[in-house]
Amino acid sequence: MDKQSHRTPGRFSAVVYAIFVHAAVVAVLVIGVRFSKAPTPPPAMIKAVVVEDPKIHQQAHEDQQKKVEEDTKRKQQVERERLEQERKQEEERHQLEEKHKKEEQQKLEQQKLEEQKKLDEKKLVEAQKRKEEESKKAEAERKRQADLKAKQEKDEKRRKDEAKKKDDTARQKVAEDSLKQQLEAEEKERAEEEDAARVGTEVDRYQALMKKRIHTSWNVPFGTPEGTSCVVRIQLLPDGEVVDATVVESSGNPVFDRSAESAIKKSSPLPVSSDVKVFNEFREFKLKMVKPKNR
Repeated sequence: MDKQSHRTPGRFSAVVYAIFVHAAVVAVLVIGVRFSKAPTPPPAMIKAVVVEDPKIHQQAHEDQQKKVEEDTKRKQQVERERLEQERKQEEERHQLEEKHKKEEQQKLEQQKLEEQKKLDEKKLVEAQKRKEEESKKAEAERKRQADLKAKQEKDEKRRKDEAKKKDDTARQKVAEDSLKQQLEAEEKERAEEEDAARVGTEVDRYQALMKKRIHTSWNVPFGTPEGTSCVVRIQLLPDGEVVDATVVESSGNPVFDRSAESAIKKSSPLPVSSDVKVFNEFREFKLKMVKPKNR
């Protein structure tokens, strides 16, 4: 149908062109008759022939080709638009899925938070309940102890009253026994104080002996300022052997600190007391190491 429509203008032009040629021929014949004295012969029949112009045919072909190209471009454009629409739909579907996933994830996270909150609240309630129960138990125990003490005091008072009623001599004996116990307690306390003083004196004495021995083995770094000191933690065995010597309060001079540790280790074994109470003070102790004067 399109091919016929493209050829129709060409054919129409050919027909017009043929008619024009025929009209020109007729005009020439008419003019020739006027100038000729001979009788005019009857006009010859002229048969019109449709002649197709190559240029017209070429133009029709180009128009047809152009239409095909336009149809192809239009189809390609339609296909591109279809693909773009599908891409947009796929992208929207993907975005919708991501949105649903995100919403589901948020929902799960919120659910976990709520469950954790309930669990924490439950633990808090249980902890408070345990605390209350423990408080009740403690209060009950205090009451029991108080009742027991009151009963003991009451029984003691009753026994003393009965003893007083029974015999003045027995009462006197109880008083004497009480006084004796008091005197024994005072004597024991005084002995403990004297022993503590003795232990303290022995500790000071043995600490001085230790310092004296350590100082003989101490090579103080040259140029160390007067008054430089550090504190060393020392661990000893019962025979005086040095198990460890570590600076716990530095002098600020690492060389000085190491020299103090080395001097203590070189002095092993240190002099120790055979008295267990005195030695216990030296199982682990701290010793302040001060740079000796004129060294």
